[in-house]
Amino acid sequence: MARHRPADDLLIYCVAGAGEVTYGGQSQPVTAGELLLFPAGLAHRYQANPQQPWSIYWVHLGGHEVERYFDEIAGQSQPGIRKVNVGVHSRLAELAAGR
Repeated sequence: MARHRPADDLLIYCVAGAGEVTYGGQSQPVTAGELLLFPAGLAHRYQANPQQPWSIYWVHLGGHEVERYFDEIAGQSQPGIRKVNVGVHSRLAELAAGR
């Protein structure tokens, strides 16, 4: 999925498998248990690993408090996509799936 000029912020939680995220000419692997925090306006691309496809949950966010929310999750604000290893928590995955 390529997003060239996203108007919203995006949070992705990888619960299984693997993938890759690319922004600013750099690619980073993504593995189960990682959160990705994408700020609005930052062009990026993400995709599942074809040999080990991921299962992800995502939410699009907007508003003036999102940056503070991301800071609470990942620490100090920094440019680009923030990646945080939170581990795979079955309860989070179940809540995200509405179970």
